[in-house]
Amino acid sequence: MGAHNTNHLQSKADQTVRISKSVFVSNFPEGCTAKDIWKVCNDYGIVVDVFIPNKKSKVGKRFAFVRFIKVINLDRLIENLNTIWIGQFHLFANPVHFERPKKQNLSPHNNAAAVSSYLRGVDQAKGQFQTGSYVNVVNGSSPVGVHGPFISSASVLVLDDSCVAERDMSNHVMGNVKDVSSISNLRTLIMEEGFS
Repeated sequence: MGAHNTNHLQSKADQTVRISKSVFVSNFPEGCTAKDIWKVCNDYGIVVDVFIPNKKSKVGKRFAFVRFIKVINLDRLIENLNTIWIGQFHLFANPVHFERPKKQNLSPHNNAAAVSSYLRGVDQAKGQFQTGSYVNVVNGSSPVGVHGPFISSASVLVLDDSCVAERDMSNHVMGNVKDVSSISNLRTLIMEEGFS
């Protein structure tokens, strides 16, 4: 009877996944909970699930996945969700580009094989990485037997167009000083040289 119940529940979950549409939602306050997102989104459709991951987006904002059922027009739903304001935050909604992969049904026999192969990998990893340490990573040295991707020590900063500031620099002077103590009266020195 237990196996029949499990299959019945899995089929209900599969049916829900088939008839539902997921929406990616971002730009909401830090203190906002899944319940809050559920309430504001439920005005525009029937919400069946809200998931807020612990990690943040590339721009440092929190995001959520909201699953709706009985969606006739997904584009219209997203347009409506884009009109929502939570406090001073304007909600951004987009369709989910990639659905979550289905969970595999593991029988006890397959599960035992997976666990044993995992344990073999752990044993191999222990033997291979025992000499590695945090100091080796910081110094950039690789201990013997450790093979991994090379990580560049050079920092990279990627900025988009919103970070570009356009200013009139025709009246600006740039240079360097030999003595740090001359910085305090630099304006006076520049004025004496004829710059105003």
